[in-house]
Amino acid sequence: MKRYLFFFLAATFFISCGDGMESGNVELDELKQQLAEKKEELMSLNKDIEDLEQKINKLDPASAKVGRLITADTTRLADFAHFVDVQATIQSDEVVNVSAEVPGRIVKLNIREGQYINAGALIAKLDTESLQRQMEELETSLGLAETVFERQSRLWEKNIGSEIQYLEAKNNKELLEKNIASIETQLRKSNIYAPTSGVIDQLLMQEGEFANPGVPIAMLVNINRLKVVADVPEKYVGLVSKGEQVVISFPTLNEEIKARVTSVGRTISQGNRTFRVEANLTQRNENFKPNLLALLSIKDFEAKDAIQVPVEVVQQEASGKHFILALKESDKGLIASKQYVTIGRSYDNNVLIKEGLEPNIPYVLDGARGLANNELVRIK
Repeated sequence: MKRYLFFFLAATFFISCGDGMESGNVELDELKQQLAEKKEELMSLNKDIEDLEQKINKLDPASAKVGRLITADTTRLADFAHFVDVQATIQSDEVVNVSAEVPGRIVKLNIREGQYINAGALIAKLDTESLQRQMEELETSLGLAETVFERQSRLWEKNIGSEIQYLEAKNNKELLEKNIASIETQLRKSNIYAPTSGVIDQLLMQEGEFANPGVPIAMLVNINRLKVVADVPEKYVGLVSKGEQVVISFPTLNEEIKARVTSVGRTISQGNRTFRVEANLTQRNENFKPNLLALLSIKDFEAKDAIQVPVEVVQQEASGKHFILALKESDKGLIASKQYVTIGRSYDNNVLIKEGLEPNIPYVLDGARGLANNELVRIK
C-alpha cells in the first residue's frame, strides 16, 4: 500500500513540473514575440520620422539639421621613412693642451677663456731674467775664448806652442758657442705660441704661476673642425654606412640639420654593446660647441609610395580595430563614416596605413574626436 502511495505522489510531482516548464516556455515565446513587434514598430517610426524630416526640410530649409564643423584632407601617395634617435655629442677633431717647452714663471698671459685665436698667436711669456744673465756671462766668456783662440791659431801657424794648447782653445770657443745657441733656443721657447687656430676652452694656469714642460697652460679647441659622435646600439649594425645622410637635431638650440656619416666604427664595445658613428659638421654656427648634446636620427625603415595620415586622425574601437572617419555623400548630406584600416609604423606625427585606404579618399582631419559614425558634418 505504501509502495502504491509513493508511485502516486511521484507521478503527481512530475506532472506539476511539466506544467510549470510548459508555462515558462510559453512566457518566453510571448516576450520574444513582443520584442519583435516593438522592433517593427520602431523601424516604422524611424521611417516615418525620416519622411517627415525630408518633407519639412523641403518646405522649410532653415529647419534642416546643421552638421558639425570639421576640416578635411585627402589621402595621397608619398614616401614614408622611420628613424631611430640616438644620443650624441659634439666633439672637436683638434683639442690641444698648450704647454711650455722650457720651465719658467708666467709673466704675461695674453688669452682669456672663450677667446678665438689664430695659429701662431702669442699665448704667454715666461720669465727670462735668469736666461738673460746666463747669456751675458756666456757672451763675455766667448769674447775671451775667441781672443785666446785667435792668438793660439797664429802661434800654431808659426809652429810656436803645442798642438794641445791650440785644440783646447778651439774646443773652449766652440763649447761656449753651443751653450749660447742653447740659451737662445730657450729664450725663443719662453714665448708660447698657439699651435693651431681655435677657441681657448679652458685656462689651466694664471700669471705668476710656474710652468713646467708638458704641464698644460690652456686647452685650445679647433671649432672649425667639429663633428657629432654617437654610440649606436649593435642591433642597428648594417643600417648606417659611411656617406649616408642622417638628421642631427640639437634640443637646446631647437635646430635641425642634415649631414653625411664620415666614419662608422669597425668594432663593438664590450662595455655597452655599441659602435661609434661620426658625422662632420660642415655648417658654421657659433652655438655649436664641444660636448653640446645632440640627437642623431638614423633611418631604419622606408616605404615608397605609401599612404600616411596624421596620428591623431586614427581612432581605435574597444575591440582593438583602428579606423579613420572618411567623408561620403549621402541623402542627408556630407557624413563622416568609419573606414577600418591596418596601421604600421609611426614617425614625426604620421602613421603608415598598410591596408584599408586608397589614394584620393577625403577624411576628417580636425574635429574627428566625438563624431558618431555617419554623422552629418560641414567642412570649414
